[in-house]
Amino acid sequence: MTTSATSSTSTAVAPPVWIRGLIAAAVAAVVNVVIRLIASAAGADMLVDAEGTSTAVTPAAVLIATTLPIVLGGVFVWLLARRTPRAQVLFAWVGLILGVATIPVPLLSAHDIATGLSLAPMHVVAGAAWFSAMMLGAKKTS
Repeated sequence: MTTSATSSTSTAVAPPVWIRGLIAAAVAAVVNVVIRLIASAAGADMLVDAEGTSTAVTPAAVLIATTLPIVLGGVFVWLLARRTPRAQVLFAWVGLILGVATIPVPLLSAHDIATGLSLAPMHVVAGAAWFSAMMLGAKKTS
Protein backbone atom coordinates (compact mmCIF):
# COMPACT_ATOMS: atom_id res chain seq x y z
CA MET A 1 0.00 0.00 0.00
CA THR A 2 1.38 3.36 -1.01
CA THR A 3 0.38 6.62 0.55
CA SER A 4 0.96 9.90 -1.13
CA ALA A 5 1.43 13.09 0.78
CA THR A 6 0.91 16.28 -1.05
CA SER A 7 1.97 19.59 0.27
CA SER A 8 -0.45 22.36 -0.31
CA THR A 9 1.31 25.56 0.40
CA SER A 10 -0.67 28.65 -0.16
CA THR A 11 1.15 31.86 -0.59
CA ALA A 12 -0.62 34.56 1.30
CA VAL A 13 -0.79 37.80 -0.57
CA ALA A 14 -0.29 40.91 1.51
CA PRO A 15 -2.87 43.67 1.17
CA PRO A 16 -1.89 46.73 -0.86
CA VAL A 17 0.48 49.22 0.76
CA TRP A 18 -2.23 51.80 1.40
CA ILE A 19 -4.39 49.26 3.26
CA ARG A 20 -1.42 48.13 5.32
CA GLY A 21 -0.79 51.79 6.14
CA LEU A 22 -4.36 52.19 7.38
CA ILE A 23 -4.09 49.02 9.46
CA ALA A 24 -0.77 50.17 10.94
CA ALA A 25 -2.28 53.56 11.77
CA ALA A 26 -5.28 51.96 13.50
CA VAL A 27 -3.19 49.52 15.52
CA ALA A 28 -0.64 52.14 16.56
CA ALA A 29 -3.40 54.61 17.45
CA VAL A 30 -5.19 52.13 19.70
CA VAL A 31 -1.96 51.09 21.44
CA ASN A 32 -0.86 54.71 21.90
CA VAL A 33 -4.22 55.82 23.30
CA VAL A 34 -4.10 52.92 25.77
CA ILE A 35 -0.58 53.98 26.80
CA ARG A 36 -1.81 57.55 27.21
CA LEU A 37 -4.80 56.49 29.34
CA ILE A 38 -2.66 54.25 31.55
CA ALA A 39 -0.08 57.02 32.03
CA SER A 40 -2.76 59.51 32.95
CA ALA A 41 -4.33 57.07 35.40
CA ALA A 42 -0.89 56.48 36.92
CA GLY A 43 -0.48 60.19 37.64
CA ALA A 44 1.33 61.63 34.62
CA ASP A 45 0.14 65.19 34.03
CA MET A 46 0.32 64.72 30.23
CA LEU A 47 1.52 68.28 29.65
CA VAL A 48 4.28 69.23 27.22
CA ASP A 49 5.90 72.54 26.35
CA ALA A 50 5.26 73.51 22.75
CA GLU A 51 6.68 76.85 21.64
CA GLY A 52 6.69 78.21 25.17
CA THR A 53 3.12 77.14 25.92
CA SER A 54 1.97 74.21 27.99
CA THR A 55 -0.15 71.87 25.91
CA ALA A 56 -2.19 68.94 27.17
CA VAL A 57 -1.68 65.65 25.37
CA THR A 58 -5.27 64.48 25.00
CA PRO A 59 -6.40 61.14 23.58
CA ALA A 60 -7.58 63.04 20.47
CA ALA A 61 -4.12 64.58 20.06
CA VAL A 62 -2.56 61.12 20.36
CA LEU A 63 -4.94 59.77 17.70
CA ILE A 64 -4.10 62.57 15.28
CA ALA A 65 -0.36 62.53 15.95
CA THR A 66 -0.25 58.77 15.45
CA THR A 67 -2.56 58.27 12.48
CA LEU A 68 -1.82 61.30 10.33
CA PRO A 69 1.88 60.60 9.63
CA ILE A 70 1.29 56.88 9.09
CA VAL A 71 -1.65 57.40 6.73
CA LEU A 72 0.12 60.13 4.75
CA GLY A 73 3.29 58.01 4.64
CA GLY A 74 1.26 55.03 3.45
CA VAL A 75 -0.25 57.01 0.59
CA PHE A 76 3.18 58.40 -0.32
CA VAL A 77 4.80 54.95 -0.35
CA TRP A 78 1.83 53.48 -2.26
CA LEU A 79 2.27 56.08 -5.01
CA LEU A 80 6.04 55.69 -5.05
CA ALA A 81 6.10 51.88 -4.85
CA ARG A 82 4.06 51.60 -8.04
CA ARG A 83 7.12 52.89 -9.91
CA THR A 84 9.89 51.77 -7.57
CA PRO A 85 9.05 48.60 -5.59
CA ARG A 86 12.19 48.93 -3.45
CA ALA A 87 10.90 52.23 -2.05
CA GLN A 88 8.68 50.26 0.28
CA VAL A 89 11.65 48.70 2.09
CA LEU A 90 13.57 51.97 2.17
CA PHE A 91 10.68 53.90 3.68
CA ALA A 92 9.91 51.09 6.12
CA TRP A 93 13.37 51.62 7.60
CA VAL A 94 13.06 55.42 7.43
CA GLY A 95 9.84 55.28 9.48
CA LEU A 96 11.35 52.98 12.09
CA ILE A 97 14.45 55.15 12.39
CA LEU A 98 12.31 58.29 12.76
CA GLY A 99 10.23 56.63 15.45
CA VAL A 100 13.33 55.76 17.45
CA ALA A 101 15.22 58.99 16.70
CA THR A 102 12.37 61.17 17.97
CA ILE A 103 12.31 59.56 21.43
CA PRO A 104 14.21 62.53 22.98
CA VAL A 105 11.50 65.01 21.90
CA PRO A 106 8.88 64.01 24.49
CA LEU A 107 11.54 63.36 27.11
CA LEU A 108 12.79 66.93 26.76
CA SER A 109 9.44 68.67 26.35
CA ALA A 110 7.36 66.89 29.00
CA HIS A 111 6.52 68.67 32.26
CA ASP A 112 7.19 65.59 34.35
CA ILE A 113 9.23 62.44 33.89
CA ALA A 114 6.13 60.22 33.95
CA THR A 115 4.73 62.06 30.95
CA GLY A 116 8.01 61.85 29.08
CA LEU A 117 8.39 58.15 29.82
CA SER A 118 4.86 57.48 28.57
CA LEU A 119 5.11 59.58 25.42
CA ALA A 120 8.51 58.23 24.33
CA PRO A 121 7.32 54.65 23.72
CA MET A 122 4.48 56.00 21.61
CA HIS A 123 7.06 57.06 19.03
CA VAL A 124 8.47 53.53 19.00
CA VAL A 125 4.97 52.03 18.68
CA ALA A 126 4.24 54.20 15.64
CA GLY A 127 7.62 53.40 14.05
CA ALA A 128 7.29 49.67 14.72
CA ALA A 129 3.71 49.54 13.36
CA TRP A 130 4.83 51.38 10.24
CA PHE A 131 7.86 49.14 9.77
CA SER A 132 5.83 45.96 10.22
CA ALA A 133 3.15 47.08 7.79
CA MET A 134 5.59 48.14 5.09
CA MET A 135 7.83 45.07 5.39
CA LEU A 136 4.87 42.67 5.33
CA GLY A 137 4.53 42.76 1.57
CA ALA A 138 8.04 43.84 0.70
CA LYS A 139 9.68 42.08 -2.21
CA LYS A 140 12.73 40.13 -1.18
CA THR A 141 15.74 40.85 -3.30
CA SER A 142 18.83 38.68 -3.38
